[in-house]
Amino acid sequence: MNPDWQDAPRRLFSWCPAIARVKFKLLRNFGHMMRGDGPLKRMNTALTRGGPLGVEELANAGVSAALANYYVKTGWLLRLGRGTFAFPADELVPYRCIAFLQAKWPRMHLAGGAALRARGVATPWEREEVFEFWGGDAIRLPEWFTDRFPARYLQRGAPPAALAGSGLGTSLVKVEGAFVMASEPERAVLEVLSHNTGVSAAGMRSLAQSVRSVVPLRADVMAMEIERWPRAGVRAAAAALSQDET
Repeated sequence: MNPDWQDAPRRLFSWCPAIARVKFKLLRNFGHMMRGDGPLKRMNTALTRGGPLGVEELANAGVSAALANYYVKTGWLLRLGRGTFAFPADELVPYRCIAFLQAKWPRMHLAGGAALRARGVATPWEREEVFEFWGGDAIRLPEWFTDRFPARYLQRGAPPAALAGSGLGTSLVKVEGAFVMASEPERAVLEVLSHNTGVSAAGMRSLAQSVRSVVPLRADVMAMEIERWPRAGVRAAAAALSQDET
């Protein structure tokens, strides 16, 4: 082969420093991947599977925003949305996704029937199991979540502060390996009732019977939650349910 042709790549890169820098970075990253000590290996071994990956999680594994974009192009990562990624072969676990969303919006919690199901309580009165969120902020759930899971968000005032360990308001619960913020059972029942204040008396009685049959209620906690609830109609329905319970 003509020596001039063999020497052409070297002369090209020496002629264009910018291209030389790109070549160096690509070769360095390729060398890391081949040796198994680079960000690609750390990303695949250190990060939790089955959930979304934010830019902070990737950065902790040594993956910069630019490198994340490169991994998307080469098939190592899937882009879910702006600043949100996942491993392409992973099936997203709903509660890990919820924990990811709540880290972004800390004032958002699982409410109503969704909170009860997270605590292992069935909700036979619901026609469709929806991940319902309540919170005090104006939030639009990302499409990558709503496209995969039935969900809705209601902007309601955040629950009043409660003493730690009182059983009031919301608390963390571990589901499918993730910790999510969800209403305590008594508050969740009030949230369920708040959706049905316009139904007939017979419909409300039927709902109350369904709730009583599956939700173990603490009378003292329920009484305090009723006192804290802002809507009179819901307080009355919950008080009637509590009286029937006793």
